[in-house]
Amino acid sequence: ELERDGKRSLVDNRFQFKQGDQLRFHIQSDLDAHLYILLKEGTKGGSALLFPAPGSNESSKVSAGLVSTIPREGVIEFDENPGIETLKLVLSKEKLEKDPDSFKRSI
Repeated sequence: ELERDGKRSLVDNRFQFKQGDQLRFHIQSDLDAHLYILLKEGTKGGSALLFPAPGSNESSKVSAGLVSTIPREGVIEFDENPGIETLKLVLSKEKLEKDPDSFKRSI
């Protein structure tokens, strides 16, 4: 789900995003699990945990058969650095620690 200039629309992975675009995912899992969104490689080469955001109390839990909007609170926003950013969605039966170093090993 893209929010641009106050308007929301559904887009796919071929859509070209720009600075200031805000993004949320609609995810449906076939099992009760924990969902994590990782920036596998950003425009500056770095990686990061995007959801749940470090320091937030937002739950990573998703329920089987239900569509979850992620993040539930807020959005993921594109910064001013143009380029290709690679995201990885991880679904785990077990809750993972939010330690950024542990996620870098998952990437």
